[in-house]
Amino acid sequence: MKICTPEELRERAAKIKCIISDVDGTLTDGSVIIDHKQKTYRIFNMRDGLAIGYLKKAGLKFGMITGDYSDATKAHAKKVKADYIYLDCVKKKNAIMEIIDQGGYLPEELAYIGDELIDIPALRSVGLAVAVQDAAIELNDCIHYRTKALGGRGTLRELVELVLKSKGVWQYIVKSYYED
Repeated sequence: MKICTPEELRERAAKIKCIISDVDGTLTDGSVIIDHKQKTYRIFNMRDGLAIGYLKKAGLKFGMITGDYSDATKAHAKKVKADYIYLDCVKKKNAIMEIIDQGGYLPEELAYIGDELIDIPALRSVGLAVAVQDAAIELNDCIHYRTKALGGRGTLRELVELVLKSKGVWQYIVKSYYED
């Protein structure tokens, strides 16, 4: 794979029906707070949460795959009404294949966004492979696009806008807020 030209990127993005995201380092900045009772906390970017709403308003699906188990991640997935959630999943490509089967998708209808080496198999199995700006450099060989935003700083929002603009529906999403 290679980083796409803007035209190639729009063509790939226009085919997307479901966006799947890694969690730590992608939906968060990768930081984890652990309290004295070993409970973990993560900070999610609200712009990404709103973007999931835009995605769903356009009729697309959203999923999360993380190699870690966290009550905070589980709660966030419920809050944003994720269609697919895989916790404690280190074989992310297997989860992608399951989502393809469950949703009746073609691989080119899925986008995946990640930041680390563990994401490589998932990135290589979808139609639009995206890395966050501060992702491992080794991902360059298996992505079509690298976000301008850093992990946990609106990367999903950036990807959602790219997909919805490529599909020609972004303006309808924006307009719907003027009508409220």
